Order: sequence, then C-alpha cells, then structure tokens
Amino acid sequence: MNEETTSPLQSEFSRPIDIATLPQSGRGFKIEATPEEEAALAERFGVIAVENLKSECVLKPVRGQKAVRFQLDASFSARVVQACSVTLEPVPEDVAGSFTVYFVDEDFDELVERQEIEFAYDEEDIEPLIGQVIDLGEQLAQHLSLSMNPYPRKQGAKGDELGYEILQEDDETLVAEKKNPFEVLKTLKHKS
Repeated sequence: MNEETTSPLQSEFSRPIDIATLPQSGRGFKIEATPEEEAALAERFGVIAVENLKSECVLKPVRGQKAVRFQLDASFSARVVQACSVTLEPVPEDVAGSFTVYFVDEDFDELVERQEIEFAYDEEDIEPLIGQVIDLGEQLAQHLSLSMNPYPRKQGAKGDELGYEILQEDDETLVAEKKNPFEVLKTLKHKS
C-alpha cells in the first residue's frame, strides 16, 4: 500500500526563524531574494518581474503581555514590473514599505478577554503563532503584494490604443446632474 505524505505549503520566498533560538533582546536580519525566488514570486503575483527584493527586519520577544509573544518590524524595497492595464506594455514600479506584525498565541482572543489587553484589530497586523517557526520571507512576500499598484498604467496611456475611452476622475460626463426631487410634483395638476 502506497501512502502519500503531505507537507505544509512551501513559500516561494521562505526565511524560517526558529523562535526557540531567539535571544531576549531580539535579532536583526538583512534579507535579499535570489533571482530564482524573485522569478517564483513574479509567477505567484502574476507580474512580469520582481527584482532587487531586499529587507531589513527585527524580530523580538514582547515582554509584559502574555498574549503577545513576538513582534516583527520590517522594511522592504523591490522593483516590480507589471503589464499596463491598458496597453499591456511593461510598467516598472519601485515599491517600498514597512510594517509591524504581532505573533500571538492561538488562544489570543480568550487571553485578551481575561487580561483586557488593548489591541485595535484594525490598526495592528496580528498573526497566530503556530509551532516554533516564524517565516520572515512569507511575511515580506505578503506585504510586497499588498504594496503593488493593482492597476498599473503606462504614462500617457489613454485607452484609445485599444479602442476604448478611459474616463478620468475630473471628466464632466461623470458629474451627475442634480435634480430636485420635488420637480416631478410640478407636472402634477392640482385637482380640487
């Protein structure tokens, strides 16, 4: 009988950190993607290319709050080449950003209720801590994808290249004519 073993999904840009080896003061990391990793990320994101992906990160244990175990502060930069949403020609873009992620115990919600830890879910990026490994590369890949322009457009592309007209925000045809809601009452004749 042939048994298949399943392995966890592998990230195209993996930099696993064993948190058991992390000192109390935390540790800084400089990360650069290899050309193979950049090509795999480009395929994952559906873009032409990802180039010069670099990052500086600090991963540290968080003291004083039992629910929050680790904090990741990171900044990154990369050059992303996407297809223009109008002409499909390559559009290069320099993407940079920074973020903070808190890795928390799986039972974080229960701990927050018991200890009344103040966290604004809409302001903080919170990830459950599962096991002993935090993948810095996957966190960087996710934040890079969120920082890319979702509708890249080549400078000067107007849409007529493909036979379409692209309306601009300041186009007068988009301004709806305001109508008086009582205007229809003028057309009614008063019956007495």
